[in-house]
This record gives sequence, structure tokens and C-alpha cells, in this order.
Amino acid sequence: MSKSGDVSQPGSREPIHYGTLLVVEGRDMFGFFLALLKELGLQNRVEVRNGGGVPDLYNYLAVLPLVTGFDAVTSLGVVCDCETDPVTAFRDLCNSLRRAGLAVPTAVMQPTVPPPLPRLQVALLPDATSPGMLETLLWRSLLGHPFLPCVEQYLACIRQQTGQPLAYEDKSRIYSYIAGREQPWLLLGQAAHARYFPWSSSVFDEIKSFLQNL
Repeated sequence: MSKSGDVSQPGSREPIHYGTLLVVEGRDMFGFFLALLKELGLQNRVEVRNGGGVPDLYNYLAVLPLVTGFDAVTSLGVVCDCETDPVTAFRDLCNSLRRAGLAVPTAVMQPTVPPPLPRLQVALLPDATSPGMLETLLWRSLLGHPFLPCVEQYLACIRQQTGQPLAYEDKSRIYSYIAGREQPWLLLGQAAHARYFPWSSSVFDEIKSFLQNL
């Protein structure tokens, strides 16, 4: 686990400066949430940390209370992907919070009631009931975009040529979409900052509310 001064790196032990902290799963989610917080005007109120991918995220939560400044955190949000099973994802995340000695919410998007502090709230992507990930949410936001049929035709060709399903359908879709944009080299978080995804889409309403209520 990194102890780098760069908070974009997984597991940063840099001192925490804000009373509201958001820990997310991995580099892409870190960049995405920085962009969305800026869109909402919350970039100077919510501090974001990259917890790394699972299981590194769980390990980071265990050491988070030891990071300088954590004792002043009054509100903590944690976000991870559902992957194949949202029920299992929520259960595993709650178990990691419990092992870390942190408050454990009773449901997704349901904040804990202090004491103890910090008040804690978790979110799953794309939502609390659907398998998938951040890229699933982003693909939903692109509904009606003229590139979508092109992306699906390309990926259908890949499946036909390989004779196999794609390992991560929505990741392949999103990076194929980015490849067709003005700066095809952008990573997902960078693409979010470049506004390649429509923040006005209603699919972002729930996660916006989550951030606003931290």
C-alpha cells in the first residue's frame, strides 16, 4: 500500500485536511469523482482518496483511522463497484468497515447516526441493485449518443472474431467511446474532466445527491 504524498495514488497516508472525506475504489473512480465534485461546486468541501481496487480498498479502510487528521473527519463516504452482485458487494464493504472499527450503515445511501463519528454513508455503482460498475453508469448516461451504435458494432465484431464474450462489457464500451472522441488517449477520469459524459443526465442524480448529503 502506497504511502506516497500523491493522494491520487492508492492508499495515500498524506494528512487529511477536510472534515468530509470520500474514499473510492481505484484510479478511474478517483478521477471521476473529482470531476463530479467540481461540477457540483463541492471540490473545496470534500476530500477524495483513492483506496485502490478491492481488496486493497478494504485494507485501506482498516488503516484510515490512523491517518493524521482523521480524528477531525465528521462525515465519511465510501464508494465501490457492485461487480456481479450488489448484495455481496455491500456485505463485504460493511464487513471491512466493521473490522476497521468504523460505523456500519444498514443500507446503501443510508447514513449512520452518530455517535460514533464519523457519520458514514456508502454508495454502490452503478446503483444499489444492479450488477456492474462505474462504466455501467457512464454508459447509461450516453443513451442516445450517435457514437453508441458504432461502439456496439465494433464490439460485436470483436466477439465474432474471438468467439468469446468480452471480459468487461461496459469498460470496453466506455473506452471505445472515448477512443472516438477528440482526445482518444484520455483515461476515464480525464474524460470526465473533459466533459465527455453529460452531467445533466438523470442517471447521475442519485450519486449527486449522495455527494451533496455527505
